[in-house]
Order: sequence, then C-alpha cells, then structure tokens
Amino acid sequence: MKNITKSLKKHEVEICIQGAFINHLIIRLSKMPITLHHIKYDQNKLKFITNIDNVKILKKECRGYKIKITSETGLYKIKTLIRKNHIFLICLLVALILFWLLKNTIVSVEVIHSDKKVRQLVTEELENYNIKRLTFKKDYQTLQKIKNKILAKYPDKLEWLEIENVGMTYKVKVEERILTKIKEDDGYCHIVATKNSIITKITNSLGEQIKTSGDYVSKGDIIVSGDILVGEEVKESLCAKGEAYGEVWYTVKVNIPLTYEEKQKTGKMRYNLKYKNSKEEKSILKPRFKNYISQDNKLFSLFNTSFYLEKQYEVTKKTKTYTQKEALEQAINKAKEKIQLQLNDKERILTQKVLKISENNSTMDVEIFVAVEEKISKIEHYTAEQNNNPEMKGVT
Repeated sequence: MKNITKSLKKHEVEICIQGAFINHLIIRLSKMPITLHHIKYDQNKLKFITNIDNVKILKKECRGYKIKITSETGLYKIKTLIRKNHIFLICLLVALILFWLLKNTIVSVEVIHSDKKVRQLVTEELENYNIKRLTFKKDYQTLQKIKNKILAKYPDKLEWLEIENVGMTYKVKVEERILTKIKEDDGYCHIVATKNSIITKITNSLGEQIKTSGDYVSKGDIIVSGDILVGEEVKESLCAKGEAYGEVWYTVKVNIPLTYEEKQKTGKMRYNLKYKNSKEEKSILKPRFKNYISQDNKLFSLFNTSFYLEKQYEVTKKTKTYTQKEALEQAINKAKEKIQLQLNDKERILTQKVLKISENNSTMDVEIFVAVEEKISKIEHYTAEQNNNPEMKGVT
C-alpha cells in the first residue's frame, strides 16, 4: 500500500519543448527549482521527464516555447491508456464473459433411444442431478458418478449409459436391458443352404454333417442335419447348430466416366465461419476463392445450430482423361465397394474378373464377375411329425 501511495505521488510525465535557442533554455531550466532527468535534445527540441507539478512552472517560465506532454509514466500511464480505450476494454471484457458462459453452458440434452419411455426415464433421472438445459457443464468425473448411480438404480431396465459433451449439448446414449426367459427348445432343426454355392467352411457344427468343404450345394440343401443316424436308422433328433460359408458368384455392371476433374491446392488458405443445422449449411462470410475445398473445426452448438471455424484451401481444377487401364481399375474398385457394402466382418471378396468392356464417347461400361465368400446357411425347424413323414420335410 505504501509503494502504491508513493508511486501516485511521483506522477511523472515526459515533456517535449520546441523552439529556438535550446541551449539557452537548458541553462534557464538548470536554475529553476525543479528536477529533470532522462534529458535528450537537438537543435530545436528538448525532451525530459519531470513531475507533473512542474508543468505549470515550465509554462510560466518558458513562454515563447511550445510545451507538450508526450506521455506519462508508471501507474498514470496505465490509467491514461485505460481511459482512452475504456470502450474497447469494456467490450472485450463482456465478450470474454459471454464466451465463458457459452463455453460452459448446456443448451440442450439429447437422450438417444428409440423407446419414448426409456428416454423419459433417463431424462427425469438426469434432471434430478441438475443435468438439463441452461445449466453449467459438469466435469468428467462428476458425469461418470452420475452415470453409475443411474445404472445402479435401474439394473433391470438399463444395460448401458454414456453421457458425452458435444459443444453446448449433452448427448446421452443409452441401451435398454432386455430380460428374456430361457426356454427349452423341444423342436428339431437342420442347417440348410440359402443360395447356390460351393462350401468353403463349416463352423461350430452340432448334428449330422451332410456336406463338407468343397461340396456344391443348391438353395434348400441340408448341410448339417438334426437327425443323428446310425447306419440308416435315426437314433436321435436335435436342433442342429453351425454356420456354413460358401463361394457365391455375382455379376456387377459399372459405368465409369472417362474424364474426371482433379483438384490441386495452390497453397493459399483463408478462414471463415460456418453454421449448420437441419435445414441448411452456409458460410457466414463471402468466400474469397472461386474454387476451394474446406475443412471444418467445430466451435460450439447453440439452439440446434452448430458453428464451425472453416479453413478454405484454394484449389485449381484440371480435367483429365483416364487411360483404359486406369478406367478398369476404377471400375473394379467401384464393383468391390458395391459388394463390400453387403458383407459383414466374417465375409470377404475372393476374386474378381472383367467379363466385358464397351466404350462410348465419354464413358466405359464394364461387366465384372466377383466371387465372394459369405454365409450361406440358416436354421430350418421341423417337428417330430415331419421327421416321421418325409413328404412334410421342409414345411415349417
């Protein structure tokens, strides 16, 4: 406190005096009862630092000279800067407060589940822990504790719960626990083929295996039978289990344009702001590049609208033409992509072969044969009556 008071009393300013005969002026100043320091001068200008109280003395004693206070020192300099820029500083402070509020406020809570009752249950529980609209965000550890408490409260209804903070929204993913009663299956079943193919493998087999790897099967053929035979007599019937995979064949037709547009970055980049909602996606400022590609980084979400910092990279466009080899590679890749969309993790493409090529002026039509290893079996139930009556086999 003493240091601040001392600093306030020592209110020093920088003085600039302009006029003729500066050397004579310096001699006059040296005889005055004032203290000067950091003195600088040339032919018609003199600068020095002195106490603010000496300004009146200087103006009285140095008539005919132009005297100007050029700057202040210490706390008074800071005070002057604040006074001159107070509007900007107030706006900056308000902007920082608003940014902090927006960054740490939740404007919506989305519970993601198809069942309305489950959504309502979870929403009500979250509100009990003050997770709702227009509340401040909670840290990760608090969210985990709330999640565990809700799961512990409803062990028979909720299987899994996750609370994720995305911008200004909580996205709550939930899975319902479905309790099923285990029933004894008194029926019988076969594992049968669902399509024409060559069997590649049979897994987890239980029952009488009729077909093996390398065998050709038609749709409806029994692969693993529920009838256990000893010789030609059925000793036991059960529900066969297992999965059969086979080589299946497809013919895929693909159309490839022979010309394509190549985009290349020029090295120029500009920033923009973008917003997205369910109705539109639009850049706030007018793009400065005619052709560009963009990369979006999410800033925050507000009232179902997301705001992004957009990086726009200028590109040049060149029209190029595929060679026949390049066009064929594109066609094969496109055909494989079409087939791959239908496959799961255990299924795969084995081989592919081009069957037919026809070119028009601007496109190429390609017919491709694709061999795929995929699941080709299903469970087919039958009753004891069907088992004893061959004519009823296959009727479910």
